[in-house]
Formats: sequence, C-alpha cells, structure tokens
Amino acid sequence: PKPFTMKTSIFRKPALHQHFLSFTGWAFVAALVLFARYTSPPPLLTEMDACLDIMPIDPTVCSSECNLVGFGDFEEFTPALDGYYPAFVSPYNQQIILSGSATENTVDILSGNNNQYLRFIASTQGSHENVLVPLCRAVNPCTMAQGGSGSCECSLTVDLRACANANDPQIQQIPLAIYGLTSLPSGLQLPANVPCDGILYDNSNTPIGLCLGQINVPTSCPQGNVVFPNDPISLTGTIDVPINYIWIQNLNEGTAYSANVYLDDLSVIADCTQNTSLDADITSACPGGIAIVNYTVCNTAVDANSIDVTLKPDLTSSPELTLSSYNPDFPGGVGIVEDLAPLECANLALYLQIDPNVNPNTNLSFSTFATTSDNCGHEYQFSQVFFFTVDDCSSMGCDCPSGSIVIGTPGQETPISGLIPGTLPAMPTSPLNLTIQGTLVIDVASYDFPEGSEICMTPGAEIKVGMMNQLNIKQTHVRGCEERWKSITVEPDGKLTISRCIIEDGQYAVHPLPRAKIELSGNAFRRNYISLYYNDPSGFFFLDQYSGNRVDGYLPLKPHYDPNDPNDGPWSYAGIYTIGQNNLDIVSFGAYSTNYFVNLRNGIITNGAHLTVRGAQFIDILDMNEYGFLEGYGIWAQAVNGSRRLTVQGFGKTGTPSFQNCTNGILSWGMAVDGIRNNNMLQMGIGVRSLFARNRMNVFSNSIEANILGIGTTGIHPMTQLSVSDNSLDLLASGTRGIQMTGGGTTPAGGFTFLANGNNLNLHEPDQQGIGVLTLNQALIRNNTVQALGNGTSMTGLNLQGNFDNILQCNDITGLDVTSGTAVRAWDAENTAWRCNNIGNTENGVYVLMGGHSPDNFIGT
Repeated sequence: PKPFTMKTSIFRKPALHQHFLSFTGWAFVAALVLFARYTSPPPLLTEMDACLDIMPIDPTVCSSECNLVGFGDFEEFTPALDGYYPAFVSPYNQQIILSGSATENTVDILSGNNNQYLRFIASTQGSHENVLVPLCRAVNPCTMAQGGSGSCECSLTVDLRACANANDPQIQQIPLAIYGLTSLPSGLQLPANVPCDGILYDNSNTPIGLCLGQINVPTSCPQGNVVFPNDPISLTGTIDVPINYIWIQNLNEGTAYSANVYLDDLSVIADCTQNTSLDADITSACPGGIAIVNYTVCNTAVDANSIDVTLKPDLTSSPELTLSSYNPDFPGGVGIVEDLAPLECANLALYLQIDPNVNPNTNLSFSTFATTSDNCGHEYQFSQVFFFTVDDCSSMGCDCPSGSIVIGTPGQETPISGLIPGTLPAMPTSPLNLTIQGTLVIDVASYDFPEGSEICMTPGAEIKVGMMNQLNIKQTHVRGCEERWKSITVEPDGKLTISRCIIEDGQYAVHPLPRAKIELSGNAFRRNYISLYYNDPSGFFFLDQYSGNRVDGYLPLKPHYDPNDPNDGPWSYAGIYTIGQNNLDIVSFGAYSTNYFVNLRNGIITNGAHLTVRGAQFIDILDMNEYGFLEGYGIWAQAVNGSRRLTVQGFGKTGTPSFQNCTNGILSWGMAVDGIRNNNMLQMGIGVRSLFARNRMNVFSNSIEANILGIGTTGIHPMTQLSVSDNSLDLLASGTRGIQMTGGGTTPAGGFTFLANGNNLNLHEPDQQGIGVLTLNQALIRNNTVQALGNGTSMTGLNLQGNFDNILQCNDITGLDVTSGTAVRAWDAENTAWRCNNIGNTENGVYVLMGGHSPDNFIGT
C-alpha cells in the first residue's frame, strides 16, 4: 500500500510525532446497483448523480467518490414479468443463477399502490427462483482495513422491506437466506438445498462466498394488493473475504410451501474495522501548568471515501483537568477535521489546565470520543482513553520529569566533553533528561539529543554549538523554568539540526552566528520571544532547511531572565527575525512541510535578505500596541534600492488561506518584488503594501479580504516594472481602499510601465474606493471590474489625483449607488485617456475637477 501522507491546512497541523494506532473504523457504504434500462444503456453518471437516492445506473460505471448509489426501490425498472435480470446491461443481464433442477429464474418487477417492487417465487419444489444483486464495487475488508492488526473483517448489513403470500394459509413466514458472494458459481448452477451455515460452495466444491444469515418474511401481503410493512428487516453478518454480490433465496426447510416473495427498498452498508486511527502524544506539565495533547487522526483506508472526524474530549474521569482558555483547535471543547482523504492524517492540539493542588507524579486519564462520517453522510463513534503522569517540578522551578540530571553552573560555560563519559553517554541512544544551568558548550564533533529527551533550561541558560561541531536534536522537548532561557547559539561553521521537537520559552530560541548551518524541520516553536534570530548586517548563515515548522505564541511569555534588556515584551515578537543574511528560503515541499506562523506579533521580519516564502500560513498576526510601529506584520521585508528580492507564493487564489486575521499581510520596503502571487488572504487589515519598490513590483493572482487597504504602493522608483494584475478584492469596512498606487509625481522611465490590469474589486460599505492613482503618471489602468455588492453610499470606483497621461481602458464600473456613487473621479488629472470604459448605475459617471478634461482622449466611455 502507498505510504501515509499528511494533509495540512488551518485545521491540519504538522505532526510532531508520527505514531499511528488503529481503532474501529468508519461506516463505508457499498452501494447497490440494481437497475438499467433494457432498451438502451443509461448515460454515464456524474459524481453528484451517484449520490442520489434513486438513479438508474450501469453497474460497470460506479463513482469513486461516493458509493451511496441509491436504495433498491426498483422505481426505475420497467414493470414486467421477468423484468429484473433483462433490465441490466451485459454481462449482468446474463448472470442468472439456477438452483437445483430449476430450468429458469424469471424474477418480476411489479407495480401497485403507487409503488414498484420485486417479486420472486419461493418454493420447496424445483421451480423456486432467487435474486442476485451486483454491488457497485467489491466490499474488500482487507483493503478497507489497512494499517490495523489482526484479521481483516467487516460487518455487512442488508436492509430491506419484505412480505409474502403463500399457497398454504398455515404458512406464517417464509425463511430466506442472504449470502455474500465473492464470485459466481461454476456454470451459474447451485445445489437445490444450499445451507446457511458459513462458507458457501458451488457444485464443483469451490468456495464462492458465505452466508450472512437468515430472515423470516411474514406472509402478510395479499396477492394483487401488496402493501409493505413500515419497518424494514435488517440483517448484519461478518465477512472476511471480498464481496461482489448479494444473493437471496429461500431455504428448503419445515413445511412444504410455494409463495410469492416481494422485496423493496434494498440497501447494503459495510462497516469495516481499522479505517480510522486516533493517537495522541501528550506533553505533560507540573501542577498548575498546561498539558498539551497532540492528536494525530488518520484515515487509514486505502480505497474509500474522504471522512470528517469530530473529536470531543471527556475530562470527567480526572477533575484535576480542565480545558485551557486557549484552545484554537478545540473551540467549545470540540475539534473538527474535515475531508480527510484515504491514507491522510491531520493533527490537532488540545491544551489542558492542570489543577495547581494536584500532587506531582499523579496519574491522570481522560477519554476522547471520535465521531467520523464519510461524504455520503454515514456516521459512527468510538472512544479512546489516554493516560499521562503529572511532572514533579519541585526542583529549581523546572517542570522536567523527576530524576532530571542537572548540569552546568549559572554564569559559566560547561564543555560537554568534560561530562562524557560519566555524567552523559558519549553516543546516547536512549532519551536524556537534563536540566541545564549556565552555558552548555558542544565541543565535540557531533552529539545527539535522542528521541524522547527532556531538556529544561534554567533562567538565562544557553546551549552553544562550537565551531566545526554539530548538535542533532530529535523529538525532544526543550523548555524554560520560571524565566526565559537565552538561546541555542551556533558559532561559525557549526551546525544545528532540530527535527520534530517542541522548543519553547527561549529569548532567541535558535541563534546562528555568521557561516553557521541550520536545519529546522517539523518543529513546534512556542512562546519564544524570537524563534529564529540572526543579527549581522555584513554576514550570512546557511539555512539549509526550514520546513514543516509551527511558530506559535499561544500564551504570554515567561519573564525575561535579564530585566535590563530592552528586547522584551509580553508576547512572542516574531517567528523569524534577521538583519543581514543573503538568502532566506522559507519553503514548503508538500503536505508534510507547511510552515505556520500563528498568534504572534510578527511572522517574518528581514532586513537585507533575499526572501522567498512558499506554502506558509500566517494566522492571527495582530498589532496589540505592545512593540511600537513594527508590529502586526505577517511579513516585513526591507532592503535598499531594490538590492534584494521578495517572493511570496501561497496555496492558490481560492486555496488554503496563506494569511488570515492579520493586521498587515505583507510589507516590502525598498525591495524588488519578483512576485506576490497565489495568496488567499482572509480577514485582513491591509493585504499587501510596498514602499519605495525598485526594479520590479509584481502582485498578481491573489484574493484579499481587506478592512483598511487591499494593495498599496508608495514611492515607486521610475525604473520599476509595476504590475498589479488578476487580483480579487473584497472591501469589508467603511472607507476601505482596494488598490492604491501613490507615486509622488513619478513617471516611469523608458522601457518600464505602471500597470493595474484585470483586477476584480467588490465594494460592500460606504465611502469605499476601488482603485486610486495618486501623483503617479503614465499609469495604464485597464480591464478592471469595480462593482458594489452591498448597500454602501458615497463609493468611488476609480480615483485619479495629481497626475497626467494616465490611460483608463476597458474598465467596468457599476452599481455604486445612483444617489451618491461616483464611477471615476479625476482631480487635477491632466491629459487622461478614456477608452472603452463601461459605467452604469451610479450618480456620477465621470467627475472632473481642476483639469483632466481632454475631449480628444475621451473615446468610447
């Protein structure tokens, strides 16, 4: 089977510990395929058609997305004697099983009482008939239960409504056996008296399926006036082999009889085990602390539907635990993962507050109920119990597990070479439990903190990777004590690799010096002042990998270890902060490697670096007036005279949001903007803003919801190729500006153009403005659409002010309120060319003030 893949989004977090366990799975629907017109094959179905309750279908065409083809209500058949089997297309119209000495099997489609239904003759004589139902696709328990242990099994449920009438009034019920067939019998022949006691064999003694069980059909339907009971008959059996057909026939037992058996509303549902797994890695804490439950939920099916999973923790077994007020993945105590495809996993983090009065080393447990559903609507629930032990944090105010080895001396450097062998192993293979004081110097060629290690850092503590040495940290929890620790510092030519770790409570969690080599993958950086920090205007370090990391300011910072340091504040200041540097690549390589910047005051701040960001999410980056002017930016990239390049690429214009709920999305200052593209920005104050761009300024194929400004450029250098194209903007608050291009009297140099082309702007509130061109000359504004979708007043479509030689071509501006709206406002806009614009449903079409009226240029508007 193909390997598991991780799907990431706002609701899907990169896994810190990918460890999978399987539990009882979700309800997977194996649809019945019961009907096709006899006269001609039916048309192919779309995926939507295949989910309808009643739909004629060719059994060779089954949707891969949804197996609920419909109930066997027989309404699309043509009523006729011997009308069942001939209605199928080949080869199903020839798959007619004969039992015993029977020479024919002519199952009928009848109608009456505004209903159509199936009839077959059940008899203890040789004339009895049977019903073969082909499934849309095989119910294969071993492919539906990948990743589990034990045997492959599914429970298969057959629901139907049935009644009968017999030739003998003493006969009260007709016994029917329902079988699941893997294959058809040899020669389409079966013995006359087939038992219902396990494996089913054909005449050549070949196993072809198994009996699911027996039902008894009441003889309550008068012939000619068939009215079915309201309650269906349900039969559930266990299968451990693939099932391609349901086969129904009467049992030759008891008193001799002959009867008409009527069937309607036939359906099949397979509930296969091991299709959903739920696991959790729990980061414990000391009394009064926060325990973090990192759930991993996986759809372990190989060939099935996408599922939705709802997780609801139950803390009643441990009153010492309560839900933390900070639980972004579990609003209201419920976590939801949507549309989880086969072999994909998602991660959610649950934060639990531990009672400060609980004793250390107390064992706590809680349950988690999971409800899953496929995209056809079938649901089921299972639960899992998780256990963890409260840490003993009595020593030094740190919450490392009991028995932590204290190394180092406050204010002094301690070479690790002096601790090995002895205090520490030379080549550790089992987890380390360390409390570090002062500075631990890695002065050996290579050292590892193995998986499962616990590292507590006392106030101001530091780990320093020496020149030419390397430190590898894997699946380790590094955290502070009462106050922040200093940093993991990497000296020139040293190397630091951190993989799938939790790093929290640092001042500068990772601090490379010039020429240091850094690899960061799959980590959670939490509650650090700055998680990756570099400060050398004339140097650079090597960021060999930065992927799959989540930087999260989920709680206030711990107090600074140095109260005199001005670099301090109550909340995580930035995920990444660099001054100097050459290339800074924050790049996702697929579903495993999305980078997250969440609940910070700034995401990425760079000064003097070529910055490339691809496949990252910036969520809840807000200006809370804690750090001055540089606060509330998803990305702040700064350089001089276009000497550095900026590229920011999201997940697609309508894809996963790359920016959500940020005061500012992207600000570039003095950068050459190669491309800000394919971003979906939701709930933004300002989407994109550029100051003093030079060489290139390209913003295209973005979708932006803005409350202040969608896209803004200021101080464009004349030698700049400016293009704002194919963006979709929704302006949400009163007075919001969509696209604002401000030049300070700038005219493009030869060979350069200023362009706004093909943008779509939706105005919703009063005093909004679509596109503004202020003191910017020779701009080409074309093919843009500005429309009002709300009831706002005093809206402006295009605003030209203090410029000349601009061209307005083929723009469409409509609906800006017939009593107050202005499509185009031109104030001191000399020699404007008006060409082929469409203006309608607004009070003022073109409003000209202080110049700008050039009749020779007013063409086709």
